[in-house]
Amino acid sequence: MSVLKIKDAQGNWVGVPSIKGDKGDKGDTGAQGPKGDSGTAGISPTVTITPITGGHRITITDKDGTKTADVMDGTTPSLTNYVQFTDLATTSRAGAMSAQDKSRLDDVYADYSSALTALGVI
Repeated sequence: MSVLKIKDAQGNWVGVPSIKGDKGDKGDTGAQGPKGDSGTAGISPTVTITPITGGHRITITDKDGTKTADVMDGTTPSLTNYVQFTDLATTSRAGAMSAQDKSRLDDVYADYSSALTALGVI
């Protein structure tokens, strides 16, 4: 493979082959470098659930501190500050899976459902 091209005496572009010598001997191992600083200790998140009047308190402690959410009996909690929710997929929009995958899954279900109905299984 030519990387460089030059014109010969007739004005034609001629590739100059790359020049590479034989591999050299392995060099000596260098001196040991200085010891680096210790890294920051990691923290594993903890979750506790404790009863409160009329519900429960969820306490999450992680590297950013402690967060709490009260879940009252008979109500739907709002955990949007603590949990990322993903909408379910439909055949027209992605969610927990792509819309295309959801459509494929629906097709598989329809195919098997039709076959089982035809056989009298369902």
